[in-house]
Amino acid sequence: MANRDLVFGRLGRRRLAAGLLGLAAAVLATPVQAGDLSVSPTRLELGQTGTATIVVRNDGPAASVLQVSAMRWLDSPMAAALEPAPELLAVPPVFSLKAGAQQVIRLALRDRSRPSIERSFRLLISEVPAPAAGQAAPGGVQFALGFNVPVFQKPPGALAAPVWSIDVGPNGPLLGLRNVGQAHVQVSRIQVRSASGASVAEMKEPFYLLPGRARSWPLPRNAAGSSLTVVAETNLGTLEERLAAPGE
Repeated sequence: MANRDLVFGRLGRRRLAAGLLGLAAAVLATPVQAGDLSVSPTRLELGQTGTATIVVRNDGPAASVLQVSAMRWLDSPMAAALEPAPELLAVPPVFSLKAGAQQVIRLALRDRSRPSIERSFRLLISEVPAPAAGQAAPGGVQFALGFNVPVFQKPPGALAAPVWSIDVGPNGPLLGLRNVGQAHVQVSRIQVRSASGASVAEMKEPFYLLPGRARSWPLPRNAAGSSLTVVAETNLGTLEERLAAPGE
């Protein structure tokens, strides 16, 4: 399954009259292309030791200064629902990366306790370029987009448990998905089919759903009153489930 949380390409730069801390959390919430910089892997699992590593490489013609922030991921599918995670150490937090060089970032949990439910984090890796001479905007901050990498601490034996439903909202039928398990589920595509097999709706935007979280999608009004089949491509494999119409 393609991972669209992190997309490679050229780093774009924006001048924003905003505080650096707030800017980092807001701008990096959306995956961006970074042609000169790349990271591997694009998602991290903290093992039994509570540690992991990620490599940043600079294939561009000039050096880059990068800043690393470890954040708690509070909600999904919103990758912007973040707060600082002092329990997750990222070293080095700031470094200069020469052209053609690479840097290993090491992650380690200060708290080695084993939670009963998966813990979710985001690692923000951002380039902070020096402003070009004569190009700095008065009162502004020049900031480059970067990477937003999901990080998980999964308890032994923890599993996702996606539960589908169809409800009737004020504006028509809704397809619902709730994760009642102890680990995240990653969905890349959802197709809703009628009893005859015809496509009723399709959702192609990949997302993560953390434990205890839910989301919903509006369905066409003509989908009400009939049973539907949901087919979803996930990290658990292809899931297929027939859902009875509300009141059936």
